[in-house]
Order: sequence, then C-alpha cells, then structure tokens
Amino acid sequence: MYTHAMNPPLRHRLWRWFYNNVAFAYDAVLGLGERLRLGSEKQIRSQLFATVPLPPSPMVIDVGCGTGSLIPHLPAGAVYIGVDASLNMLRRAQRKHPRQAFVLADAAALPFARRSAQLAVAMGALQHTTDPAACIDQMRRMAAKLIIVDEHHSFTRIRNAAPSPVSSKSYKDYFVLFFQN
Repeated sequence: MYTHAMNPPLRHRLWRWFYNNVAFAYDAVLGLGERLRLGSEKQIRSQLFATVPLPPSPMVIDVGCGTGSLIPHLPAGAVYIGVDASLNMLRRAQRKHPRQAFVLADAAALPFARRSAQLAVAMGALQHTTDPAACIDQMRRMAAKLIIVDEHHSFTRIRNAAPSPVSSKSYKDYFVLFFQN
C-alpha cells in the first residue's frame, strides 16, 4: 500500500477518524443494510459499468474506496487502484483484495499523473469533503471519464461544485453524475 503525505482540513480528519474506527464492521453493516433493503449501493455498483463504455483492461481509480466494494463489479481485466483517507479502511480492503493496489491519500490531492486512468469513480465520498470542487478537479485531471455517486441530500452541494455532466441519473436515495473529458 502506498502512503501519500496528507494534511487535510478538520472535516476530512473527522471523517477519517470515524472510518478508521468503524472499518472493522463496515462490510457487515453495509450487508445488513442491503438485507433490510435500507440501501441501494450494491445495485448501483452492479449497474455502473453497463452504462459507461470502457476500453479493454481499463485503469479505474476508486476515490473513497473504503473496503474495495467496487472491485467485484469491475469489467474483466480492469486495473484497479483504490484511494481512501482512512488507513484502517485501506488495511481491510488490502486483506479482502490482496492483488489490488491501494493508496492513502486525500481526494483533494490525488497523487496520480494527468490522464493516468480511463475512469475515476467516487461513490459516497464527496459528501464528506470540505471542497468537492477541488476533489472533482483532481479526478477530472487524472481520468478520461468520471462517475460521481452520492446521496440525494448532498446533490446540490456536489452538483454546484461540478462542471456540466454529460448525463445524470437517480437511483432511490442516490444520484449519479457522468463526466467525459
């Protein structure tokens, strides 16, 4: 696992502390929520790649990857890099997916070269950031295509921070924005 030096704002540090302390139970809580039909994240993940044309073996950067829940839904041959600000979430992700790469970094300061990926995905991550516009700028800098998925309560804040998306969708309590650079 690569560690990128970070000095994030207070809001980011609070969320990092929270996720560091719930990482041990995160997957179990998400699974329980899905069994009780309280969330639709798994459904959204399974549908994401059906709507986004990608080249064979795309490089996918998952910003706010948590424990790597996106990995089983990737197209065959995809090269995956998960990014999160929570070291414990990344440790759990690395145990679950030992063949994948994970990077400790802040979404507003991603340590990747310009256009280094075909796709950047942020699912449920930008609502926790102080400056979603800076995070979106970083993702657009490093990827040809961008997908942002977040909860409806954060739609206006994130939508106002983003340039015009190519398209958008709504799934139950989530929204999805698609961007093409």
